[in-house]
Amino acid sequence: MKKTLLTSLVSCVVMIACQSAFAQSTIIATTLSPSGHIRCSTMENLEMLKQQDPGLEARMAEMEVETQRIIQQNKKNPTTQSTLYTIPVVFHVVYNTAAQNVSDNCLNAQLAVLNADYRKLNTDWTKVTQPGWAALVADCEVNFCLATKDPAGAATTGITRTSTSVTSFSTNNAVKYTAQGGYDVWDRTKYLNIWVCNLGGGLLGYAQFPGGAAATDGVVINYAYMVGSAGCGIAPYNLGRTATHEVGHYLNLYHIWGDDGSACTGSDQVTDTPNQASENYTCWAAGTVKTDACATASPGFMWMNYMDYTDDACMYMFTAGQKARVQACLFSSRSGLNTSAATNCSAVGVNEISLNDYISIYPNPSTGEFSITTLSNINSMDVKVYNAIGEAVVAKKLNVPASGEAKINLSSNPDGIYLFQIKTSEGTITKKVVINR
Repeated sequence: MKKTLLTSLVSCVVMIACQSAFAQSTIIATTLSPSGHIRCSTMENLEMLKQQDPGLEARMAEMEVETQRIIQQNKKNPTTQSTLYTIPVVFHVVYNTAAQNVSDNCLNAQLAVLNADYRKLNTDWTKVTQPGWAALVADCEVNFCLATKDPAGAATTGITRTSTSVTSFSTNNAVKYTAQGGYDVWDRTKYLNIWVCNLGGGLLGYAQFPGGAAATDGVVINYAYMVGSAGCGIAPYNLGRTATHEVGHYLNLYHIWGDDGSACTGSDQVTDTPNQASENYTCWAAGTVKTDACATASPGFMWMNYMDYTDDACMYMFTAGQKARVQACLFSSRSGLNTSAATNCSAVGVNEISLNDYISIYPNPSTGEFSITTLSNINSMDVKVYNAIGEAVVAKKLNVPASGEAKINLSSNPDGIYLFQIKTSEGTITKKVVINR
């Protein structure tokens, strides 16, 4: 939804504006689709989490300031290429009946849908023919792959299976705890956790925004509304777009209409999504221009956006502005998920955890000069440093002296957040640092 965004991220006015975006009197109602389903309960879950954690709203406001800072910085250098991210995924299948214990084929098909939708490889995006919108359809440059190592370093298929006595779960996060009949989260800084279970009340799924508790971080989808072609999806929610929508929330995307109860005042914090009065459930023919109280003229409201509520068959685009938020999220609040696409997720597990324990960068924050301390058996490292807009500002091979401490000088670079990607004989890690003079 288009709304004036934060333009100066260093003033108190900006902070107040950002906080008010989250503190607004949000109207959240549980509405049913024409087929009697609840499309998404992420915002209801968020309100519950805010009640349980009084500091959550302030953390999310701070994260929004950083998100907008990164986006604005990127706009100043439009020729900069964004980063291709690969996210390790673990599916936690929690089942009470045999039907709920969905097959590996179902999960692989769901993963394929995520990859297609987030890489603009879905063939139906070409249906976007409303004036000016085809140019907005974005490749978010995010890949998803099944984790090959569990948190202890053992080989894994990226799938866990848990038999439970619980007949159905709700948005209270019980499915995320072994003690409550579900399955405990894997390290949320290394994996996207997706729980697959039976959700009651016709609920299709919900997710947790960045900033929430580590123990409940991830996405929950109903086992019956995945991919119909693989035998695990019921129309009209049978093309895997429930997961696409919920992972969008996990990567800091809001509902396109701003959850404002048709007031036309809420915001999804994205500039290129048109204002929209409320959620849309209707599946329109390709190219149909629809207007409402907020989008009063052509091209109307963006009913085919993944962050609306339409049926799976009419959900087929992210915008460039939404991509910018996703990229900012993966650079900042979810930067730990980034791993090389060439590793096929093999960097996730004991090697990376050990390296994070034994490779450190200090001082952090710094005025520009950093020291990297390493394990004694590491003699050299390849270091790439990326700025907030994904540019590689340093790429060099460093020899590690006997002291185990290598130096790198970024004094000529401006203040801000940087990512160090460090490749050694023991594996590759990514660490975030800050230059602040």
